[in-house]
Amino acid sequence: MLRPKDISGSYRFSFVESGLADSPHIYVERDRQTCKFLLEPLELMRNGGFNARELLAIRRILETHHDELLESWREDSGIAQPPSRTPPSKVRRPVRR
Repeated sequence: MLRPKDISGSYRFSFVESGLADSPHIYVERDRQTCKFLLEPLELMRNGGFNARELLAIRRILETHHDELLESWREDSGIAQPPSRTPPSKVRRPVRR
């Protein structure tokens, strides 16, 4: 299983143990810059110094390893499987009369 620390390159990826009760997310650091990405859906939550080009590069790395990171986060947090969701097309809506 892929761990955040196993991703090679100039960025450091990590989960924070105290944050495992939250939605799946990952922290990225390089030098004094940090950012936090939500893993599901993949989106930037907070940026502390990365420019747009670097954020795009980080996002591409996360997209490449997304499934493995999400699985690793779930294992670390104790969540074996994602909660089952009914697709929007299958949700019954009340009929208005």
